[in-house]
Amino acid sequence: YPRGYRVETSTDANSWNTVFEKPPGNTESGAITVNFASQTARYIKITQTGSSGSNWWAIHELNVYGTQGEGGEWTSTNVNGGTGSSTVNNGVWAVSSLGGDIFNASDKFHYRHQTRTGDFTIVAEVPTVGSTQQWAKAGLMIRDGTQANAKNAFINLSPTNRLRFQRRAITAASTTEVQATIASNPRFFKLTRSGDTFSAFYASTASGPWTQLGIGETIVMPATVNVGLAVSSYSSTVTCNSIIRNVSVTTP
Repeated sequence: YPRGYRVETSTDANSWNTVFEKPPGNTESGAITVNFASQTARYIKITQTGSSGSNWWAIHELNVYGTQGEGGEWTSTNVNGGTGSSTVNNGVWAVSSLGGDIFNASDKFHYRHQTRTGDFTIVAEVPTVGSTQQWAKAGLMIRDGTQANAKNAFINLSPTNRLRFQRRAITAASTTEVQATIASNPRFFKLTRSGDTFSAFYASTASGPWTQLGIGETIVMPATVNVGLAVSSYSSTVTCNSIIRNVSVTTP
């Protein structure tokens, strides 16, 4: 474990700002959580400042969570009159929805989203999908607005571990999809936009290796779109309570 370490951030990889420092003598081991005030940064650097003879320390995996992951720029929408809610606590989203489905030519669901312009990637882990019905869904969606019949790309999971990459390429048109069956947790999903090409991937860790679901699909959308978390219950009487965590939205 690190006997001492310093965490720095930077916007240009030249000028660094120390945001956290643990002096030599530290005895933390295993997974270490470091909390510090929100920063505007593009780079992060971790330096070991202590020593222990011939022993060494390595970082096996690093996750960085921004203020957006705590709801800073997110909006909740119950699309097409559905009922639902979404809350976040320490990077874990509880998203619920009652009534409707995301399919065919019109959708009814709960959507927790933000706006993004240009190319970007959203990644998240979906450990729990409420078992309201076999067609219940929880996952990641890029959408041209919040109208019921809006164009969208949606990677989602059902309670039966059925994974789908759904697309509505034309407003008010039918939804198409490609499917796969995946193993139980951990389950990480990735949805990317590159111009008008939208691609879906899945993996057992946040760092991959990633398996593509289907192929990149062409959907003509405006430069600025919505991206976020979507849940539908396929039931008018039972709420689909789902968990989505480790959410990140990044640009190239």
